[in-house]
Amino acid sequence: MKIVADSAIPFLRHFFSSLGEIIAVDGHTIGPDTLRDADALLVRTTTRVNAALLAGSRVRFVGSPTSGIDHLDTAYLDQAGIPWAAAPGCNARSVAEYVLSALLVLTETQGRRLRGMRAGIIGCGHAGSWVARLLTAAGVDCILHDPPLQAATSDRRFQPLAAALDADVVTLHVPLTGTGPHPTAGMVDAAFLAALPPDAIFVNCARGEVVDEAALVQALRTRPALRAVIDVWNHEPDVNADLLREADIATPHIAGYSTDGRLRAVAAVAGKLCRHVSGREPDVGLPPLPEPGNPELRLEPDLDLQSGVRMAVLGSYDVRSDAGVLRALAQSNSGSLRRGFLEARNNYPLRREFPARRIIVPPGRAAIREALEGLGFSVQQGT
Repeated sequence: MKIVADSAIPFLRHFFSSLGEIIAVDGHTIGPDTLRDADALLVRTTTRVNAALLAGSRVRFVGSPTSGIDHLDTAYLDQAGIPWAAAPGCNARSVAEYVLSALLVLTETQGRRLRGMRAGIIGCGHAGSWVARLLTAAGVDCILHDPPLQAATSDRRFQPLAAALDADVVTLHVPLTGTGPHPTAGMVDAAFLAALPPDAIFVNCARGEVVDEAALVQALRTRPALRAVIDVWNHEPDVNADLLREADIATPHIAGYSTDGRLRAVAAVAGKLCRHVSGREPDVGLPPLPEPGNPELRLEPDLDLQSGVRMAVLGSYDVRSDAGVLRALAQSNSGSLRRGFLEARNNYPLRREFPARRIIVPPGRAAIREALEGLGFSVQQGT
């Protein structure tokens, strides 16, 4: 079997070399000519998979180790009888850790306390649910809004959009949809932004096309207390330079790029391909992951609860390390921005999730210990 794969997919040869010959190529160069004699295709969100791409090929399986599937024409794949696989939820914890890190950075620079704030979470699937879980553990009151889930479950926790927008933080975790009863494309428009409190923090880790970027730029320019955290962009890998300059934290679509999450995603797709080819479970185990650069953090005895959480979170993942990539290119031309965006995504460094770190908490600090355990850290009591 010949497998054409985006070369930036991690753990590619570990999981797929036993299944066939791997042809690793730049995902942006994958076209019909690349796939003439391919049996399987593995892509990221950078490759649009549709009839135009697969016409004339013998591809009989498409895998994408990603949470979103808006780059896959699933209707066409189903109609053509081509099995496909993705990995929804595999990077959800990573996205939630990104959101928490960004909020701790912004509130610290503003002199505000995250604990006790209110967050409107719009979209409560895999990622949104994890965001609610971590923010709740950090002492944030979460307001959930998800019309499709509310219709499917009748869960009374879900609240109207107006309630979610009237919050200190509004964070998006919706899929990109253009049809149906609840389309999300362009849902964040001037009216949406006008409903936010003057000093709200707006976060987009969903898809760039969910936001009217021109309206957001205008809002940020005319409302100096409004803050924005932007990880996804219209027309990636091209970046809206105006929005980049106005955003407080801007990153190159890496919120879900923890090494743990990417490993889970690739393993899930490899398992589905193996079952498709042989009808059996894969016999390749998970590779061991290296420890993070700072596997253990010892908290000082005099830290209060908020400071203890901030130190543990930012000591594990500080979003500023990723935001610096685009910030350094804010005054560059579009070509440099594009190259920097791609370079950052294709060569993303090791990033372990919270459970990979041990936090040593001083004796008698039960509240800090409870909060950190709620965030997923491995917590030990010091002496």
